[in-house]
Amino acid sequence: MGSRRIAELDRPSRRRAIGRSVARAALNLTVVVGAYYLAPAPGAAHAGAVVRLLVGLAVLVAVLTWQVRDIVRSTLPELRMAEAVATALPLFLVVCALTYLNVSHADAAAFSEPLTHSSALYFVIVVFGTVGFGDIVPRSDTARLLVAVQVILDLAVLGVMLRLLVQAVQRGLRSGDDAEGAGATDSGRVAEP
Repeated sequence: MGSRRIAELDRPSRRRAIGRSVARAALNLTVVVGAYYLAPAPGAAHAGAVVRLLVGLAVLVAVLTWQVRDIVRSTLPELRMAEAVATALPLFLVVCALTYLNVSHADAAAFSEPLTHSSALYFVIVVFGTVGFGDIVPRSDTARLLVAVQVILDLAVLGVMLRLLVQAVQRGLRSGDDAEGAGATDSGRVAEP
């Protein structure tokens, strides 16, 4: 069977599918955040933090590529897209938080206070939300530049990621429609003697 829209499922099937999707998204979130808290926070030179950021972004691109392929192949691409967002967005935030954590450990004056895993994650979420409470602020030029890069990447990641994932859902649904259309054509043929 090809891809289907979630709205096409009967109520019990829809509930089960949504429940499984929520459970997978929660598991992925737990793994990403758990790995973040288990990651050591070695102080690295500022250049090392930038390299780590680039490596983290490369991992994010690899994860998104894998997720797009899964969405296109999924029987319920809309739910698979929601799972992808629930994985990719926290992964992006954790990559940025690890970068800030490393900068803070390398240079205690980089931020208004030394960052812990929790305060770095909090800071990243505040920057992502563009709320800017002001309780933690970057003080070094490197930290300020990294925050500026994150703000630009926030916009790019949101825009590009959502566009990419929505297009994957559309491709998946089209391939499902094509498969159903081909199946209807094949089953509608009369066998010739």
